[in-house]
Amino acid sequence: MDLSKLRAFVVVAEELNFRRSAEILGMTQPPLTRLIAGLEDDLGAKLFERTTRQVKLTGTGVFLLKEGREIIARAEKLEHEVRAISRIKGGELSVAFSTTVFLASLPKIMGAFQERFPKVVIQLHQETRQRLFAGLRQGRFDVGFVEGSVDEEDLASDTVHDEALGVLLPKQHSFARRKQVELSELGGETIILHPRRQ
Repeated sequence: MDLSKLRAFVVVAEELNFRRSAEILGMTQPPLTRLIAGLEDDLGAKLFERTTRQVKLTGTGVFLLKEGREIIARAEKLEHEVRAISRIKGGELSVAFSTTVFLASLPKIMGAFQERFPKVVIQLHQETRQRLFAGLRQGRFDVGFVEGSVDEEDLASDTVHDEALGVLLPKQHSFARRKQVELSELGGETIILHPRRQ
């Protein structure tokens, strides 16, 4: 589907007036009429009911208006992101992370970032949770990755990845018969971390 035809259709569908729509699009009415007719031919569907007095959307036109707005919005967002990425020539990014996050998903996240921004040099720093937060506040780190929720009022946080953590215990352990164990309950235990696929 031609995006320029879709944009023209959305304008006409919102205005329901070909003359006014042509003015908005910076063209005359006959080319706009041909553009809409061409879109209808492309789709094999009638989008407007036209009389000498009014223009109305058909059921198909109503559907295309809703979907067309979303397609145009996504296309504009994509264009904006591509332009933003192309402007990034290089630089450095200081990333702090906890051991648990590194084992869970950080290599995949960093790999995807490097594919999008190959000229950015990434400096990785493994830190405890508190040192990571302190480093962000002091400006030593640009971004940090930690497991669990973040309740630091002066730091913005977003969920990047949800992943369940499991624990393997000896059969005789007091937690062995429980279906769920809070991470805080393992504070006094010796913990060995390993990636899921090992």
